[in-house]
Amino acid sequence: MRLRNEPDRDLTDNLPFSTRRLTDCFRQGVATFGWARRNPTPRSTRDGSQLIGIGTAAAVYHTTRSRCAALARINADGTADVQRGTSDMGPGTYTSMTQVAADALGRRRGWKSLDAQQTWSPDDADQRYSMSAYGAVFAEVAVDETLSTVRIRRIYGCYDAGRIINPKLAHSQAIGGMVGGIGMALLEGTQLDYRDGRIVNANMSDYLVAINADVPALDAAYLPAEDMIADPLGVKGLGELVIVGVPAAIANAVFNATGRRVTDLPITLEKLL
Repeated sequence: MRLRNEPDRDLTDNLPFSTRRLTDCFRQGVATFGWARRNPTPRSTRDGSQLIGIGTAAAVYHTTRSRCAALARINADGTADVQRGTSDMGPGTYTSMTQVAADALGRRRGWKSLDAQQTWSPDDADQRYSMSAYGAVFAEVAVDETLSTVRIRRIYGCYDAGRIINPKLAHSQAIGGMVGGIGMALLEGTQLDYRDGRIVNANMSDYLVAINADVPALDAAYLPAEDMIADPLGVKGLGELVIVGVPAAIANAVFNATGRRVTDLPITLEKLL
C-alpha cells in the first residue's frame, strides 16, 4: 500500500521534497526482515502457545534548521578548539562535531594562533521544499494466547537521514530509539489518581521501562544519502526519527498476531484479553 501511494511531492503544502527515499527504506527492510514470510491473516501463525505477528510502519520527522554560530581556533601548539552553542544530551554530538571540525580545518602557517568565527543562517529553502527524514520499521512479536502477554522477538529499521557523520553513533542511536519505542508501545504510561490528580507511578520503582529482558534482536541501517538543500553538510536529524515508527510497527504486529487493533498505548494485557 505504501509503494502504491508514494507521492511525488508533499501533498500537505504542494511542495517538492528536498530528498525522499521512503520507498527505498521499505524495499531494503522487506528484503532484510523477511517480510515475504508474513501471513497477512491475523491469528494464523503460531509457535506453540504463542501467536506470532509481524508488522511494519513508516517513520517521518521534519528537518529542523536554525541560526547557529561557531568558533574555531588553531593554537600555536597545533591543537584546535571548536566552540558552538549545542548541547550533547547523549547522541554523540561532541564526537560528531569533532569529526566535522577535523575534516574541515587545515594546518596553521607559522602563526601563533588563528581564529575564525562565523554565523550560519538558513536560507528560505524550507519554504520552497518539504524537508524530512524517513524510515521503515519492522517488528515481530509473540503474544501468549492464554495470558495475552506481548513479547518482542525482533525489530529492524531502515532510515533515510541524509549524510551520516558517525555510523557507529547513528546505529547506537537507532537501537536506543527502538528500546524507547518498546517501552512506549508496551510498558510506559502515566497513571493518575483522579480523586486528586496525583501521579501514582511517579518514580522508577513503579514507572515501567524496558530492561534487558525486553530487548531482543535489534538492528538498523541507514541508506547512503545526503540532503544538500537542507544544509551544507547534507545531514538531517535522526534522534527523533528512530523512535516514531517503532510503537506503530509493534501495534501492527500485535494486530497481525491477535486480530485485536489497539490504538491506545501502552498495549497492556487487559486490552488484549
